[in-house]
Amino acid sequence: MTPLSSPPPYRFLLLNMLSDSVYHHVCHNLGLRRYSDLVQHLWETATFDLRYGVSTKGNIPVSKLGFEDHTVQVHAEPYSPAPPFCIRNAFRQLKKHLHSFEDVVFVDYGCGRGRVMLLALEAGFRQVVGLDLSLSLLEQCRENLRRYTQHQNDPACFLVLKQNAATYLPPPAASVFFSSIRSVS
Repeated sequence: MTPLSSPPPYRFLLLNMLSDSVYHHVCHNLGLRRYSDLVQHLWETATFDLRYGVSTKGNIPVSKLGFEDHTVQVHAEPYSPAPPFCIRNAFRQLKKHLHSFEDVVFVDYGCGRGRVMLLALEAGFRQVVGLDLSLSLLEQCRENLRRYTQHQNDPACFLVLKQNAATYLPPPAASVFFSSIRSVS
């Protein structure tokens, strides 16, 4: 006999009953564990651009990313922004170990429109580097970072480079790295 307070066999039981794929995405891909986390995730995703006066949302197919090199386009993936709630949670966990991000350089491989870079600046990193090969995404990233930093009092520094992640040599102070790039099989 199980106690009345024991959790159901599945977290997000209602989601699991509605759709297995949604349940799998929420629990396994996003790492959300409670309905309140799901609501917070949806709210932050919906309001992120509006709150910061930037443009990072929306998916963009590879054909619209404007790669100069055909080889890059063959191996590229569509642009899809990272979920703010999950990235903020990752930074909170990381801060428990580093205590401060002020002297740490953050590097974002495949920075896209810069959402993760913005979240890194918000978390307290003073130096943020972003790499991407899409000129159109890099222009949007620079504009988003410019808009964000013009309203901040903190002297944060960002650098956005058109460079292949495989050939980039990070600065010595870089010790936190983010990549939305999936491995090529």
